[in-house]
Amino acid sequence: MRNYASSAFLMCLLCLAACQDKKTTDPVVETETDQITSEENKEMEEMEEMESDSVFVHTVFFWFNEGVTAEQRTKFEEELGKLAKCESIDEVWYGKAAMTPRDVVDNSYDYAWICHFKNRADQDIYQVDPIHLAFIEQCKAYWKKVQVYDSMVQKL
Repeated sequence: MRNYASSAFLMCLLCLAACQDKKTTDPVVETETDQITSEENKEMEEMEEMESDSVFVHTVFFWFNEGVTAEQRTKFEEELGKLAKCESIDEVWYGKAAMTPRDVVDNSYDYAWICHFKNRADQDIYQVDPIHLAFIEQCKAYWKKVQVYDSMVQKL
């Protein structure tokens, strides 16, 4: 029994060693993987091309907590002024809802913050900018909801 077990063990080792030398990747899987990688590269190239003709628009809507005072609203606007100094921002606007009386318009927010970046990378820099992070810390107690819409837009 001992010889049989030793022989079986040696046979398994030989088979394992033989299998490791051979390429075990399925050519169909390899082709599909290459195709997916090629498609991903094409999508990235298209996105980079689109970005070269576009700007990144970061639109943020703030809904304040009940009971936020006039002084706190003034402080919020002052902090927005500081936030506008982030170097990666190309252009920036802020304001209150225009209260346009149309069914498709949401006038329920308290403030809108709209800034343009030259590209996605600049917006990524903004997200970790100490000024942006300080704004969040200083003002997060004022809002109950924040909604962000990010877009890559092209001028017509």
